[in-house]
Amino acid sequence: MTKDHIGYNKIVNKSMFLVIEEALLFVKKNSGFPGDHHFYITFDTKFDGVDLSLNLLQKFPEEMTIVLQHQFSELDVKSNMFAVTLHFENNPERIVVPYKAIRKFFDPSVNFGLDLNTGNYEQTIPSKNNTIKVNHETQDPHQPNILNGNETNSGQVISLNQFKKDLKK
Repeated sequence: MTKDHIGYNKIVNKSMFLVIEEALLFVKKNSGFPGDHHFYITFDTKFDGVDLSLNLLQKFPEEMTIVLQHQFSELDVKSNMFAVTLHFENNPERIVVPYKAIRKFFDPSVNFGLDLNTGNYEQTIPSKNNTIKVNHETQDPHQPNILNGNETNSGQVISLNQFKKDLKK
């Protein structure tokens, strides 16, 4: 196979962070989520630039999943990171997450997710008569995997454990 001189994987990776940024900006601009939209965001707690309280870092030394839905405040969205205040055991905690620390991003209301923790980028491209599945193998473990949404979870409540199992498939 010919070497990729254009750098498609880098372009795709940059685009996936832009998707997350745009989704968060939409929520900030509209002062919350429309309809049933909400986000599960899993990130590496040891990544450079992640800012967590010592209490949260002790509870989540490697990875943490937060849910942005109803009870969050002070959402701040920048080009390279976001910050939000969430409550843990009735205590407000400010969390700062660079986009590059994100491992998974999922909106179960529309069954859309990005897995930035794998070495695969996968998408489903609809055509007139069928669906074409494109799988791009990458060497960078921080390259995204677009979850194709073929699972039948519409209208169901998804538990965090099920969410994690589905992402591992």
